[in-house]
Parts: sequence; structure tokens; C-alpha cells
Amino acid sequence: MGVKSRIILALLIIGLIAIAISTYLDYQFTRQGTAENTFIALELTNLYWSLAELAVAVAVVYLLIFWAFRPIKALRIAVERIAAGDLNQKLRLTGKDEIGKLAIAFNQMVGKVKQGQSNLERKVVERTKELEKFQLAVEDASDHIIITDNEATIVYANRAAERITGFSKAEMLGKKAGSKELWGGHEPVGFYKKFWKTIKIDKKHFKGEVHNTRKNGEKYIAELHVSPVTNSKGEVIFFVAIERDITPEKEIEQRETEFISTASHQLRTPMTGIRWVVERILKKETKLTARGKEYLRDIEKSTTRLSQLIDALLNVSRLDSARVSIIPEPIELVGVLKGYFDECRPLIDKKQLKFTFKSKLQKLPIESDRSALRNIIQSVVSNAIEYTSEAGKITVSLEKAVSTFTVAVADTGIGIPKEAQRKIFDKFVRAANAQLVKTDGTGLGLYIAREATKFLGGKIWFESEENKGTTFFVTLPLKSKKKEGERTLS
Repeated sequence: MGVKSRIILALLIIGLIAIAISTYLDYQFTRQGTAENTFIALELTNLYWSLAELAVAVAVVYLLIFWAFRPIKALRIAVERIAAGDLNQKLRLTGKDEIGKLAIAFNQMVGKVKQGQSNLERKVVERTKELEKFQLAVEDASDHIIITDNEATIVYANRAAERITGFSKAEMLGKKAGSKELWGGHEPVGFYKKFWKTIKIDKKHFKGEVHNTRKNGEKYIAELHVSPVTNSKGEVIFFVAIERDITPEKEIEQRETEFISTASHQLRTPMTGIRWVVERILKKETKLTARGKEYLRDIEKSTTRLSQLIDALLNVSRLDSARVSIIPEPIELVGVLKGYFDECRPLIDKKQLKFTFKSKLQKLPIESDRSALRNIIQSVVSNAIEYTSEAGKITVSLEKAVSTFTVAVADTGIGIPKEAQRKIFDKFVRAANAQLVKTDGTGLGLYIAREATKFLGGKIWFESEENKGTTFFVTLPLKSKKKEGERTLS
């Protein structure tokens, strides 16, 4: 029996005892028959009846309070159990008063919470399965894959990350990715500024090459890809980084570059000697027959082409090994462009091309590397002349911005097929239609133009449609930065 039940029972017993005493006293005093005893009996009877009524009244009030607050108690108990994680609670109060309505609302709320928890648990199971699939996919991948939070703290690393870097997962987790504490931190400050701006502020994919150090101290080069992952609000929540060890490829490229450089230097000296001998014979010998002179001029043309190829190979070697020097000097660009166009005039006239130079500028003073600039202009303009049919059109335009200038070279030539456009700036790449027009091209001109543009701090791109023409755009700074190296471009 509960405490409240005991209290009510005690009050009722007290009332019954008071009634019994009142009845007994009334009987005793009435039997004696005196007026005084009758008065005393009446007073005592009233007293005990009042006591009995008070006890009963208190019991009744207590019962009313108990019955009134019982639903609230039930609600409190249910809430406490729900807070403890039991969502199977339900109030069984069917009254039509406010308490009943509250019970109905409470049961509905619990039902929705229970349904929400069920949906959440189902989604968690689904996401867990997806995560397990993702983990299975990346855990055995050959590339180094890590996941970090939005502050670059590593939260996941696959087995390849351990194998390539030499650090265990325990050593990686919780530390900053690519820091000196692990395998990175060897790039210049400017690299990291651009890196963080790209992935965290611009929220774009980043691709680049980084120099890393394994745990054992061994150096290696990696191709780095980092992609930010955002939530529904566009906020970066984590990053996925993939690194591929490209050291073997870089070593092969280095050997190729060294071979090209050595071979080109070795060929240059005898080629220069041959040209010098041919020129001397043509000038000094007066008894040469017409056929003999023709043979010598063919030799001279061939040695000139070979010399140009050697210069191109040397330029490629210097660009690939980053040994090229950039030495800015004052240049009046409009005059330089017109001077080069005059050099091209014989071939332009031979093909009867309509060549136009458009610019509102009479002069444009810039500070740039003369050799690098000439290689860029020569590449795009000579290509336009070479691959534009007779009587075609070539238009060169020059525009100046706040801190840059843009040269655009548009032609009505053969255009670049779509399948060749992606690789047109690669070494030794020539489109199939270009090979039909000119069989002896090297496929190095646009590569040299792109790399020289990068060294000058600019960019080069094009728009093209096969059989309709191509427009190349070159944007360069008005003032290029100096770069130390072994030699300038040829």
C-alpha cells in the first residue's frame, strides 16, 4: 500500500473513531438524565462530529487532489522514461478535457519521434553500408588516399598511404596532412597560398605536383589531387586528397631531357660547320655548275631546318628542366610585332594571304624576356601562315588591360580536329590534318609556346573548328618577373 493510500485510510479511521466516541458519550450522558449531563453530551457530540467531518473532508480533498494530479504524474513518468531512451511509452488518458488533449498530443509527438528515430537508424545503416563500400574501394587502391576535416586534420588514410609514405595510420591520424611532421611542407609559401585559396575559398578541385619525404628520409615526387566536399549550405566539411608517386616517370623524363640536351649540343657544332662550308663554297667558288649550286642550296636548306630542330630541342630541354632564364628588358611591343610580320611577308605574299594587324595602340611599352616572347609569337603566327590555304585570311589583334596585354591570332585555316585539341600543346603532337599539309613539322612549337607563356606568368588557349579556322589567344603581364637559370631560350 502506498503512502497516499495510508494517509487517506488513517483520516477515515480517525473520522470513524470520532463518530463512535460521540455516539458512546451521547448514550452515557443521556442515560443519567440530568440537564447538565445532557448539555455536556450535546457539546461533546458536536465536537466529535466536527472532528469526524474534518477528517472525512480532508480525506475527500486529498482524494480529489490525488485524482486531479494523477495524469500529470503519469506524464512526468512517461517523459522521464522517454528521456532514458524508452520510446514505447503511451499515455492512456481518454478524457475530453485539456489533460486528455495533452495526452493525445503527447502520444502523437512520441509516435513521430519514434518514426524519426527509425528513419534515422535506417539511414545510418544505409550510409554505413555505403561507407563500407567506399572503404573497400579505396583501402586497396594503389594511390595514396586520405580524408581530412576542413582544417586538414587527417581522419582516414588507406593502406597505400602507409606504403608510400612509410608512416603508419596511427602516426597519421589526428595530424595535419602534408605537414613537415609527416611527409610534406617542402613547397614555397606561394604554392600553399594558391592551394588553400583554391580548395577552401574557391571550393574547387586542385591539381599539382609536390615534393615529399618518406619516413626513412627518401625524397619523392607526387601528383596531388584535392577535392573539397561541402554540405547543403555550401560549407566545406572535409577534403579528399589523392597522391600518386610519379618519381619513376619524372626520372624517365629527366633522362630523356638530358639525352635531348646532350644530343642537341653534340649535333649543333657539326651542323654549324656544314652550313659554314656550304655558304663559303657558294660565295667563293665561281666554277660551280647550276646543278651543283642547286645541290648545295638543298644542303643549306636541310642544315637550316636541322638547326631549327636542334634549337627547338634545346629549348624543350631547358623548359623541362626549369633551367631557362627569364630576363625582362624594355620592349616596345607594337614595333616588335610589326618587325616579325615583315619577316613573314615573303611567305604571306607567296600564299596570297590577307594579313591584317588590328590595334588601337600606336606603341605599347612592356618589360619581358625578348627570346621567350619571340618564341611564343613565332609559334602561333607561323602556324597560322603554314596551315591557312592560299588566299585565306589571318588577323592579329593586340589589346591592353590594366596589367596585361592579349595577342589574338585568328586564321581561316584547316582548324584543329576535336580529338586532337586536348593534346595539341603536348610535345611532338601534331594533328592528322596538319601532317597532311606539312610533313616535316616537329610538333614542338606549341609546347614551347605554352611553357614559355607559363614562365612569363601568362596563359595561352585557343578556339578552333576543323576546316573553318583557329584563334590562339596569348595573355601576358606588362611586366614579367625575372627568373634565374642557365640560359635563355634560343
